[in-house]
Amino acid sequence: MQDKLGRIPVQVVEIDQDRCALTYGVGACTADGTGNAKCYNTLATCQVLEAYALGTPLTLRFTTAQSDLPNDEYLIPSVQSVSTSPTRVNIGGRTGRDKPLGVRAQVNVRLIDHPHNDNLVDPYIDDRSYDPYDRGTFWAKWLRRNPFYNGRALRVRDGYYGQPLNEMKTRHFVIESISLPDSRGNVQIKAQDILRLADNDKAQAPSLSTGRLLADITNSQTTITVTGGALSNYQQRNTKAIRIGDEIIRYSSVSVNGSGDLVFSGCVRGGDNTEAKAHDEEDSVQACLEYINERPDVIAYDLLTTYGEIDPAFIDLSEWQSEANTWFTGIFGGRLLSEPEGVTDLLGQLTEQFLFFIWWDEVAQKIRFKAVAPEFDEPPVFNEDDHLLQNSVTLKSDDQVRISEAWISYRLKNPTERINERDSYLRTVLRLDPTAASPIEYGQRKVYEVYSPWIINETQINILSARILSRYRNNPVRLTFRLDAKDRGAVDVASVFDIDYKGFVDFNGQQITQRYQVISLHEVVAGEIIEVEAVKFDFDLDFRPGRWMVTNAPTYANATEQERANGMWWSDNNGKIGTDDAYLWS
Repeated sequence: MQDKLGRIPVQVVEIDQDRCALTYGVGACTADGTGNAKCYNTLATCQVLEAYALGTPLTLRFTTAQSDLPNDEYLIPSVQSVSTSPTRVNIGGRTGRDKPLGVRAQVNVRLIDHPHNDNLVDPYIDDRSYDPYDRGTFWAKWLRRNPFYNGRALRVRDGYYGQPLNEMKTRHFVIESISLPDSRGNVQIKAQDILRLADNDKAQAPSLSTGRLLADITNSQTTITVTGGALSNYQQRNTKAIRIGDEIIRYSSVSVNGSGDLVFSGCVRGGDNTEAKAHDEEDSVQACLEYINERPDVIAYDLLTTYGEIDPAFIDLSEWQSEANTWFTGIFGGRLLSEPEGVTDLLGQLTEQFLFFIWWDEVAQKIRFKAVAPEFDEPPVFNEDDHLLQNSVTLKSDDQVRISEAWISYRLKNPTERINERDSYLRTVLRLDPTAASPIEYGQRKVYEVYSPWIINETQINILSARILSRYRNNPVRLTFRLDAKDRGAVDVASVFDIDYKGFVDFNGQQITQRYQVISLHEVVAGEIIEVEAVKFDFDLDFRPGRWMVTNAPTYANATEQERANGMWWSDNNGKIGTDDAYLWS
């Protein structure tokens, strides 16, 4: 049958349920019920909470009610539909049309509730005196026993009949919500990618401090006692600074006295261009967080893992460091954070000001990090005859993000100022292209303003303003097309490709190749059709980027094509190396 029908898509939804590692009434579990009184090895049903020990999660698998299913797994056939919206990256983190970190991947699973025999979900089913099939429905019972599902793993596996589960394409999410069954038995699970844990409502840096002044202090007092705060909270990244009202106070040491209060010694009042003031008993004392001359990848990693509480296993640190070593050598930023700010907002500032982007790779189960930079490897080429599905290409000129002027304000006056107001900064750099706004071109001024609390180096600011204007001087073009599943592995999010399409021509009408970068991949028909969304690549085919080479590198004439693609040689005065175009030093 399979040979006659060809590929039969199969989709499996998995969720990981927390469960206790102990056995009821055995060893550390001192519960003494019998039969129907026993728990279900979940926290909500636990009868001895102090003994509860989180064990290996129970994986539950759900699929559609179809006959062509893997027969070596216990599958609950209750899935009605699975709809996904893919990650859409925001290259360079520009605010406006897209969110700073782009659009998160989401999945919406619709299921039908039904009677169930409690197989798998009840470890003591043989001890019960009743038939679980006659008592309630699967989701009504499961949600009563497992109310703590937020943030737990959900996976969507896409494959074909006869394919083992571990060989299927698997996308990873975290559960956001599960609805109670409605009157028709409908249940809905919503899940998002792992970066949801870093959203502003879940993660802030620095963390909020609970300490408050034990007594009134003058504007010159150098020893300050704080009550109600934990010492660990005031040691965020070893930052020795606190904020009371609008005053930043630097200190030399902090200790715990006999009453459990915190004593800050060697205080320097009115730090960081703030004003020293008297403060009242019970005023809040907030711990500050400071990054000093750190590379953007280091700051982003710390924000995600320390304050977003994202497991470092989800980040390939060596991959991040390799990318940063290539593109961010000598590029540093820093900032004193004097009150809690959303981690997503902070990451958005970094991506915009240092020109990189991060996203959740739902298949590899990793948070990726990539600089906005030239591409040296030879990209794949797509064409209408061999790759693009018929009538699937759409092009959109996005005139909403075009600019003729870039204004960048930097050097924040002090850490308590509002960062999104020009008056809060000491300097503003203007980069403009008067021709772009002139009547002979677009005939309209369009300003894009960046507030940069992280960069204080004027050279970096000038580079940033030039790059922003170069990227958005003309209307960016967004390209969408569809591929057959056979081409699934040809591109991924953030990868670059060349495309031969009849709509891309030179002034003479001759078809030309253009270079684009993927911002989103969406499997619109599971196992069959992939939709690609891309933007015109910032570093197009009009120049050759090059990098410094080792001292014993071959001459251009003796270099291989790969060496020529990844290296750089000095050109003649005519901008040529022999008959080839010269390089652009990046």
